[in-house]
Parts: sequence; C-alpha cells; structure tokens
Amino acid sequence: MSRGFPFIKNYNNMEQNIKQKVLECIERVYELAYDCKLEEAFFKKVDTDLSLLADYFRVNKSQALFISIIFTKNFSRNGVDFEDLIRYFDCSPIKLLYFSDDFKTLTNSRIIKIIKKRFGGEELTVNNLIKEAILQNRNIPEKLTEEITDIIELLQKIYSLGVDRESDEKSTIELFAETKELLQTFQDFPLIQKINQFNFQIEDTYFFLYLIWKTILGSESIDIGKAMEVIFDQDKSRVKYMTKLYMGENDLVNLKLVDFVEARFFNNTEIKLSELSIALLKENNIAVFSRKKKKGNVLYPADIPFKELLFCKEDMNQIYTLKDLLQ
Repeated sequence: MSRGFPFIKNYNNMEQNIKQKVLECIERVYELAYDCKLEEAFFKKVDTDLSLLADYFRVNKSQALFISIIFTKNFSRNGVDFEDLIRYFDCSPIKLLYFSDDFKTLTNSRIIKIIKKRFGGEELTVNNLIKEAILQNRNIPEKLTEEITDIIELLQKIYSLGVDRESDEKSTIELFAETKELLQTFQDFPLIQKINQFNFQIEDTYFFLYLIWKTILGSESIDIGKAMEVIFDQDKSRVKYMTKLYMGENDLVNLKLVDFVEARFFNNTEIKLSELSIALLKENNIAVFSRKKKKGNVLYPADIPFKELLFCKEDMNQIYTLKDLLQ
C-alpha cells in the first residue's frame, strides 16, 4: 500500500495543497544544497524537508535530495548530468559515488530516467509522470509507466514519440532511447517478440514500427522524406539513412519487409509494407485497412463539392439561349 504524502494541516485545520507543500520543500532543499559538499551537517539542516519528500516520493532521504535537485534543474534545461551535480554540490566525484546505489534505485524504479546525449554522455531527468503528479496536485502513481494493454496502444505510443521528435520536443537520441525502453517493457507482445528476433538497429526498428502504424491507419504508402523528418533531427542523418535504404543497404529492404513505390525524383520516393509484413501483422491479429492513394496533387471529380452558381435574370436567359444552340 502506498504511503502517499502526509497532508499538512494549516491553522484552519484544512488539508494543505500537495503541490504547494512539495514545491516548497524542493525549493528549500535545492537552495540549501548549493555548495553543501554533501556533508552530514547539510542533511541535518534539511532533515524535515527531506523526510516529507521521502514520504511523497516513496524513497529514502538521500534519494529525495537527488530528485529535488534534478527536478529543479529540469525546468531550466532538459537534463542534468553528473558533472552538473558535482559542481552544484561542490563535492568530489568520489563523494558522489558514495550514493551510486541511490542512483541505481532511482533509475530502476523509473523515478529518474537516463537519456543519452546527442554528442555523447548521459543526462538525468525526472519521470514526466512524477512531474505531472506534482503539478496536478496528486500523489505519484504506483506504477511509473503508462498503462498500455495491447499492441495497438503500444504502436500509437511509439508513433507519438516521433510526433514529439518532429516538433523538436525530443532529440533523435531521446526518441530511440524511449522506444528501446518501451520495447523492453512490452517485449512479451507477440509482434514485438517477432520484431526483436530480426535484431534490427534501433533506427530500422523505429522506422518499421512507424510504417506499420501509418499502414494501420490506412496509408498504402508513405513519403520517405517525410518519415526522415520525423525520425532524425539532423539533415545528414536523414540523407544517409535514405541513401542506404534506397541502395538496398538496409535490413528492412534485404529481408523484403518493405517495397518501394517508385517516383520520378529520389526525394519523392514512397515506401510501403510488403506482403510479407502485411502477413506478419495478420498473424498477430492486427487488421490493416487499405484505402486507395491519390497520385500527386490530383483532384478527383468526386472530391469537388456541388455548387449552384447564381446569376441575374438577364444572364440566365443568355445561358439558356446558348444551351439551346448547342443542343
């Protein structure tokens, strides 16, 4: 049973706002932690705040400290690395290593997530579900993973990560890292088991899942260039992947899981799931609804709404006269 957060009573004997109390404790801990060197005197000074936060986060006091610092820094930048923590605490790297078990516990419990940085290294960030719980005045959820009950929900979630990447809310590294995490968590789904057997690189896995989701939604084929903009945050990465894909230097192509829809220009080339992939989806009870795809920017007559043109009486008489002459 969750301990939850012990509500603090105010002078009117009313329950105090969780959000306000948690943020107040985090703020005090953050301010007093600066240059604290992680000495015992510091922990004694913030013991009351750390005790309250430890109850809220369901962790020990030292773990509550690290959550507070990382949480605060997440709102001034996307992530914080261990060097940032060492500088902030003004402690030696060895001193921080004393708490390595705490960091392991926080990451294993998904309270803290480790994200690979684009140019090497790692960043720490507090789980978004915890951030949302605090800001929405709630206790943190028992499970720090989203409720996904079937393969369709998983595919939609993975696709939504790409939407965040395209809007620059995530980097490509974050996209791949979170996709890997989801695939690990839901590896028992039959389709994921099958895809894992291919041992794809993560970029191929994500592209394949992206194409599967678009196909499920009814797209017969997708524009490769558009997909590259969703997945990759650098132009050179997009071009490199597209080139290898088109040249057949790609496992999805070599295993005949995708087919090209030829176009006049390379950057307009489209791609679709092969019959082999469609069969794979059907084996896993995933229905594929296909709709006829328009070519280019063609506007079909059926797509043109009916409009009645109104003219003055004199113009109408001339139109009817012209119509009679043509019959």
